[in-house]
Amino acid sequence: MRVQEDVQQALLETVRALLKERGATPTHLELDGTTLVVGRGAERRTVIVGDLVGAWHLLPPDDRNRRLEGAVDKLTEGTVGVRVPRERMIVAWLGAVVLSMVALGSVTWASAEAGRAAERRKLRAQPPPGTPETAASAASRKQAVCSGVRKRVVSGAPFGPYDAEGWVVEIWLGREDGSLGPEDASLQALASGATTPASLSGPAVERGFVDVAAPRPPPAGEATSAPGGALLQLRGGYAAAYVDPAQRPRFVSFADALFETSGAQLGAMWARCGELPWHDLGSWYRGQDRGAAAGVMLFQTGRYSDAGAVYPNAPGGAANTLGGLLGRARRGADDAAIRLAILELGGKVDEPPKGSVTITFPLAGYTLATSASRELASHLDRVAP
Repeated sequence: MRVQEDVQQALLETVRALLKERGATPTHLELDGTTLVVGRGAERRTVIVGDLVGAWHLLPPDDRNRRLEGAVDKLTEGTVGVRVPRERMIVAWLGAVVLSMVALGSVTWASAEAGRAAERRKLRAQPPPGTPETAASAASRKQAVCSGVRKRVVSGAPFGPYDAEGWVVEIWLGREDGSLGPEDASLQALASGATTPASLSGPAVERGFVDVAAPRPPPAGEATSAPGGALLQLRGGYAAAYVDPAQRPRFVSFADALFETSGAQLGAMWARCGELPWHDLGSWYRGQDRGAAAGVMLFQTGRYSDAGAVYPNAPGGAANTLGGLLGRARRGADDAAIRLAILELGGKVDEPPKGSVTITFPLAGYTLATSASRELASHLDRVAP
């Protein structure tokens, strides 16, 4: 709470300084939620600044000032309640000139000394010029930004233009017999850089880095509960494109193409914040049948949720491993369950007469897959423990 109050105070002081630059002397200045209120006497004007307080430490200073300058421009444009009349501005300016000429000799030294002191403080606060950001400091900074964004996003806030820093997109592919792994040639070609993902290439997507890794077990889960298969990790510019509604379909097409070329039977795609283990922003789940697609969602999103969407064990005590959840979903994911847990939450089930089944969720619902996993798991606990 104290940090939020300090941010609000800093925001108001910045606005006050910007108003002063424009010759405005408000008698009233406050931040009411996401609305900035400025006035003089009984006059009031307001402008929406959004969740600038929550994003204050995440935005570069130039971006913060630019947003506040735009807000102040709207407040002072044609406003008698805030803007000082032109005649008063001229008189005040002339008076300031006279006073400054009289006091010029006495303030010159003080001003110079104040400037030198400010420069010394600035130098102490900043690293030496030309010092590059180390890998460790860059990772720490990205993780801090990513964690702050995640807190807002899981609460329903949208991604902003700089919010994808530190995120990684992951596509998991596997087979029910465990025969697909990170050494798959089609995946290794992507990781080596020999092949550019065709469906992701283009000016709208800034190229990032691609790695292939072995999947991790669920948080606090035994190593034996790891799902097997292979994990394709897309970092950098790919993460920024993944959270862009216009680019998201290209990732679904890319995941579908990988599913086919690798001969996978199971697949899932999500985005993860830095080094955190939680599989947020789930968007694509695929299996040989409806139960398999739903079971993959339950495991890869529900079991990797910090909200505990799917418990480690079923009511009967059996472990909710990938294989266990596939079996439970195949027994209990009937039409009513799919409608309540997926369709009514905004998800889509593509169930062709032949071929595999795909479950997708739109970008607008950042945590829809987690909510769907919780709803479906609750249903299965009753009908297919």
